[in-house]
Amino acid sequence: MLTVNVQSMIQSEVKLVFSVTDTGIGMSETDREKLFQPFSQVDGSITRRFGGTGLGLVISHNLLQLMGSEFVVASAPGQGSRFSFELVLGLASLSERQRSGTSLSAQGDFGKLLAGTRVLVAEDNLINQQVVREFLHLAGIQVEIAGNGLEALALLEREAFDAVLMDVHMPAMDGFEATKQI
Repeated sequence: MLTVNVQSMIQSEVKLVFSVTDTGIGMSETDREKLFQPFSQVDGSITRRFGGTGLGLVISHNLLQLMGSEFVVASAPGQGSRFSFELVLGLASLSERQRSGTSLSAQGDFGKLLAGTRVLVAEDNLINQQVVREFLHLAGIQVEIAGNGLEALALLEREAFDAVLMDVHMPAMDGFEATKQI
């Protein structure tokens, strides 16, 4: 389950806490130490069944550090896991929000800021496309899907987006090359 909570809001900044919680097999302290090592997986059988390179958490960890945050991992064997992090993000000025028709009168209204946002999702896996599309639609976000980096670049030339969610491994052009070109 994904949750996003407003921890604080001061003038032009909001501090959000993002949490992903699962009810899976959980991890020991020893396993948690391996999480952010490149090309490692806590459970190798998952890699054999579903694929994966062991880079997703490493890349996410590095991006969070660049943004002044870090992962907090809580897990115990048999009890699932919770990954969370905080981000401080800038908010549009009041006049910009009024022009867009979005007001932010209380912390509970924060989700309204996302309504109408346009996001390009570059992802080749059809199931992942559907899951991401549904989650974003629940937040009122408009979603366009590209099946690879070349399609993403073509869409970006024709249309404006507020954000791009880029997969790394895709046919025709991978996410690294597409991101360089963007």
